[in-house]
Amino acid sequence: MFGILALIAAQASSQDLLPIEVDGMLCHPSRLMVKVDDMSTAYNLTEHGYRIIRTFPEINWVVVETDPSELRASRSSLKAELGVKMVTFDRAALPTYTPNDAKWVDMWHARTIKADLAWDISFGDTAPVTVAIIDTGVNTAHPDLADNIWQNTDEIAGNNLDDDGNGYIDDRNGYDFGYSDPIPNDVNGHGTACAGLAAGVQDNTIGVTGVAPRAKIMCLKASIDSGYFYDSNNVGAYLYALNNGAKVISCSFFSDRVSQSERDAIDALWAGGVLPVVAAGNDNSVIPFYPGAYENVLAVAATDQSDNRAGFSNFGSWVDVACPGVALRSTTAAGGYTDGFGGTSGACPQVAGLAALLFGSVATTTNSEVRSHIEDTATALTTDFSKYGLINCEKAIQNLLGLINPPIKKPKVNYMTPVVAAVGSGQYMSARIYGRGFQAPHTVKIISNGRYLPIYAQSRDYVDFGMANGWASIAVFVDKVKILGFARPKTGATTYPLAELCTKGGALTGGFTEISASDSVYATIGRRSDGLIWLNGSIRKVIPAATMTLRLTRLYTGTISGTEDVYLYDWSSASYPYGNWVKLKTTTVPRTLTTTYVSVPNASRFVDPEGTMYVQVSTSGTLANAALKLDMLNIGK
Repeated sequence: MFGILALIAAQASSQDLLPIEVDGMLCHPSRLMVKVDDMSTAYNLTEHGYRIIRTFPEINWVVVETDPSELRASRSSLKAELGVKMVTFDRAALPTYTPNDAKWVDMWHARTIKADLAWDISFGDTAPVTVAIIDTGVNTAHPDLADNIWQNTDEIAGNNLDDDGNGYIDDRNGYDFGYSDPIPNDVNGHGTACAGLAAGVQDNTIGVTGVAPRAKIMCLKASIDSGYFYDSNNVGAYLYALNNGAKVISCSFFSDRVSQSERDAIDALWAGGVLPVVAAGNDNSVIPFYPGAYENVLAVAATDQSDNRAGFSNFGSWVDVACPGVALRSTTAAGGYTDGFGGTSGACPQVAGLAALLFGSVATTTNSEVRSHIEDTATALTTDFSKYGLINCEKAIQNLLGLINPPIKKPKVNYMTPVVAAVGSGQYMSARIYGRGFQAPHTVKIISNGRYLPIYAQSRDYVDFGMANGWASIAVFVDKVKILGFARPKTGATTYPLAELCTKGGALTGGFTEISASDSVYATIGRRSDGLIWLNGSIRKVIPAATMTLRLTRLYTGTISGTEDVYLYDWSSASYPYGNWVKLKTTTVPRTLTTTYVSVPNASRFVDPEGTMYVQVSTSGTLANAALKLDMLNIGK
């Protein structure tokens, strides 16, 4: 048309130029994409001095070439031309990075979390990063790990001296705290699999690749060979990682015991700029497990191939993110590979690998920033079993580098609990709402009895505020939108509501909001396949009194029979689950809304060192279509 094709052929450039970054995207340094009304406009553009090098008449687009120094100016002037509808930069893309590792084709989990798309942007090798695998040891000679094993270059191997003065002799690759020697060998195999998922070597034509393929692996054996992790070993490994330069630790072990020494070590890691990444555990429960439930860790749940919660995975308000945890491809202690590693044990090191990838991409990034980037870019899942969702390596890297600005997750309250402590003149006691999305730029307002309550502390995950004596209800607003209404269950009492619950097989609808007050708004628990209507859950941040009262308001539908038992877990007998559940009350199931009051003497025995009570309700002898309508469950004075 109008001889334009000949004009274009004469002006076309065959120069192969690398892209530049413009407004957060990679673009051709001297080309613009221009949409025109019709191809006659393209001829007019050439008459005005623009160099058109390609046309797409089927869709009325042309490619304009300009001097690199005039790219933005040409874009602005083209927008003003008659007949021009749109002008965009000529964006660049790369094929998704495909490692040549033999088992890459089977690593569905790495593609699910978009690790390959993250590698298109960064391999995390801008700054050297070490991830400590605190586990059953690592096969340091494994051909898919050996090149990434951390080397303590200040230590001379085999001379039986502490050359670097760090308190450990001959610790070239880490240390074995289980047996107090410098060889962190892996008899169990668990730690070697975790190491491969976090930082296995990439592009060596064999085996697998880790999420952070250029990070170094510090090998810290904390268990004995039978698989048990003692505090004395764990704490030593934590502090070794802190003192010897690790930026991330991966801990694929869990227990419900609460250890003050372990918590102090975790807090020291956080204060020292290290990010602890911890498996949530495999008990299919909302009951908090440790070290995953400590505040200063990133707790990881497991998903399956359909992005659903893996049936074994723990979940709840204390679990931060999720990651694939079934049928994982990784390295073995025997020097080979497995296609069947799993559990939250397998989910955890992949998240640790992402953390190492982020630390290695920007040298100045902090543990708090890395955690935020991982959480804020996670993909919300249909079933909300972790606070932020399934990790997305690509978006996390983009967010870190300022290429995207993901929206802050929708604010959510998981639970509220009072913390009985006088503040100021004693007119207020402190309370906490716990959830997500409370940080700036969100604005949080809490109203009780028509007045604003003072906010004492505010973070991403919680808000501490003053609760006036005599309050009847509160309402929580974020950006002027009400996200929680909470009525006081009993005037004059300090009351701790059930924070969350699970059924391990029974249908469940509703949660904290429905059971926080007696208001005929119910959580519904269905009958399980074993014939029980069963629930357990946790009451958080409890300060026990000498005698407390458990209050249970509920009714049962679809049955004319059944017996209900109410239990609390006795922490004085042993740490969970090795001690005893104490039956407090047996009742014939009520078929009208009924409140049962259960006296709990010596209540401190039912509270763990983190202030958590464990509640269980089990109902047997009901009919097949029976259901529990739970209106309120709490404990107080």
